[in-house]
Amino acid sequence: MRVKKKEMLYSILLTSAIIACLLLAGCKKDEPVDHSIKGYAYASKGQYDQAIADFNKTIELNPQSPEAYNNRTVAYYGLKEYDKALQDVQKAQGLGFQVPAGFLNKLREDSGREKLIVDSHVPEMGIMQ
Repeated sequence: MRVKKKEMLYSILLTSAIIACLLLAGCKKDEPVDHSIKGYAYASKGQYDQAIADFNKTIELNPQSPEAYNNRTVAYYGLKEYDKALQDVQKAQGLGFQVPAGFLNKLREDSGREKLIVDSHVPEMGIMQ
């Protein structure tokens, strides 16, 4: 019984080492979620340019992700690039994302736009993971 436990432990350690080597060697597939997480981390620190670069990569890998457009909207808003934020709001909404009404109102006010379409039955503003 003790030998089987050692063999199993050895097998687990070997498998873990192989996975670690593959990851370190760059064999990991480029996933949109990885860029979303990095973008979110940058945005939460106010590093909006870096956040936008990662959200751009997310969109490149998955152009039908409404969350990616919403996330990039918030980053553009942080940079006061309201026209770009509005374009991304429209794209996110077109893909079915319900952009928070409070954020739409704030974007409307800050951008000087008279009216934006809002849905009052949505959660508060924030970057979606």
